[in-house]
Amino acid sequence: MTRDEVEGWPDALEAVVAACRCFDRVRVVRETASTQDVARAAAGGTPGLVVAAGRQTQGRGQRGRRWEQRGDLGVAVTFVAAADRSEHLSRVAGVSALWACAEAIAGGDGAPQLGIKAPNDVVVSATGWTGGRRKLAGVLIEQGDGLAMIGVGINVGHGEEDFGPELRGRACSLRMLGVACPRVAVIAGLIRAMDHWLGASVESAGAEWQARLVGAE
Repeated sequence: MTRDEVEGWPDALEAVVAACRCFDRVRVVRETASTQDVARAAAGGTPGLVVAAGRQTQGRGQRGRRWEQRGDLGVAVTFVAAADRSEHLSRVAGVSALWACAEAIAGGDGAPQLGIKAPNDVVVSATGWTGGRRKLAGVLIEQGDGLAMIGVGINVGHGEEDFGPELRGRACSLRMLGVACPRVAVIAGLIRAMDHWLGASVESAGAEWQARLVGAE
């Protein structure tokens, strides 16, 4: 990760947020343990904040698991929204992550099938993979004090060797799908998708989630 890479993120992402309905400010940190914790501390009790990290060292996953992000290979973003029904926010987050991944691979030849493994993991189906599916993105939602911290992690630049032994053969990245996309472009697409689906009706978000559903944990 070069200094210039991350230092260019604020201007690029502020331009995206300026066109949003649900978000009005962005904070970029070069490195942090967890974007969830930065967002909670920086939100000031008010929704609308987006926090993106160049490197996240202690990301959290669902059910107390650790979200593995080696170095500067992935995307780690937290969105601060008004607290809402957990099921609705979970579906919004899963669909938004899927849309961002789909945008990143749009136009690629033989693009793999993307789907949601309930509640909100984004998975890829491709021939030749053991089990047929691998995880591309994950979501963690934490609520408290009237706010929801919607954390999204997307694997971008990983090779097979960059995943720990427990994830090899189970996870994938945009790079492994033949996609070369700057992380800031993936984050920008994720912000646009999250803004769209947070502003959509519960019914439409639920219908999109159901249409993309391919299985459950």
